[in-house]
Amino acid sequence: MTDKPSSGPWAELKEPNLRRVLLASLLVFGVAALYLLLAYPHDRQGENAPVSRLRPALHGLIGRGGGGAVVQVGDVRYLLIGDRAVTLFGYSASAAEQYAKALNRFAAATGPGVRLYSLLVPTSADFVDTRKYGAASDSQKDALDRIDERLDPRFARVNAYGALKAHAREYVYFRTDHHWTALGAYYAYAALMKTMGERPVALGEYETGEITGFLGTAYKATLSGKLKAHPDTIVYYKPLRNVSYTAYSAEGKPLVRRVVDPAYARLGSGDYAVFLGGDYPWGEIKTGNRNGRTIVVVKDSFGNALLPFLLPHFETVAYVDPRSYPGNLLDFVKEHRATDVLFLNSSTVARSAGIAESLNKAMGAQSGEDLSVRSGAAASR
Repeated sequence: MTDKPSSGPWAELKEPNLRRVLLASLLVFGVAALYLLLAYPHDRQGENAPVSRLRPALHGLIGRGGGGAVVQVGDVRYLLIGDRAVTLFGYSASAAEQYAKALNRFAAATGPGVRLYSLLVPTSADFVDTRKYGAASDSQKDALDRIDERLDPRFARVNAYGALKAHAREYVYFRTDHHWTALGAYYAYAALMKTMGERPVALGEYETGEITGFLGTAYKATLSGKLKAHPDTIVYYKPLRNVSYTAYSAEGKPLVRRVVDPAYARLGSGDYAVFLGGDYPWGEIKTGNRNGRTIVVVKDSFGNALLPFLLPHFETVAYVDPRSYPGNLLDFVKEHRATDVLFLNSSTVARSAGIAESLNKAMGAQSGEDLSVRSGAAASR
């Protein structure tokens, strides 16, 4: 009795043919393995590395050219150039429109005595010639300009883009993470102060500290060996005076925190948590100033590095992260008697509608709802 089929297509597969098929398969497998090793020479995590951690390297490489490689992880595309990763940008006209409408709804529902500001933060992709590496990235400058053009005239537009572009050769973005550095945040803060008609505190007045060996979100997504071999350094600027900072959980539990503290980098939330202790739904900082000014910052995580620079200018600095805040944003602004409100978000708002949807939810609005009917109550205080 034989195990070889006596009929059908296998009947024609003689032993020499079988050897040729096996040799060809081994050759293809070997070439593929060599390619991956050359593309990610330091990414081998050992024989016990989970398959899911290797998945970006095995399945995410979608392009290579000019010495760079494009890796897609989920809906995010990274351009790997030498020792840095650049988060590429894809414009969504619908998302940009929804974000502008959400801010306009807020303006319509807020009394005229509240000063409004919009600060939009690009990623580093606009300051790299991505075409040189065969990577497509839409213009964030054009995308952010389109949002600004659609905002209510009450909003003062902060030119953070221009400030970052002017200092693009400096260490204003991390290489292994999608965020800006505290230095980049400082330049945006200086642009905000210019828009407000105030003088920024000179950078040299701050005492600094460092956290070395930072491997951020881009490394964790791509597991690039080159990124791992060249980690970032977080430089942080210590507040000029002691302040009282309370963050709040989604359940409303008060958590006493420090505005800038390197100890938070070791608590499992990532080194970027040195700023504000990480992302919380909302928080409040009492600065000890007596000028009657309160600013509410409606932000994503980019705001964490900028908020500490606001402390010398306000009596109270409060923030809301609409992605997790469970309350009503309009009520929050009213209850805190805000004199100023700053919307500070990254260019993600022109790529995805997530922040706009969160803002609408935080204002109690459905998509397309006009909140101007609320403005009478908001303005009556």
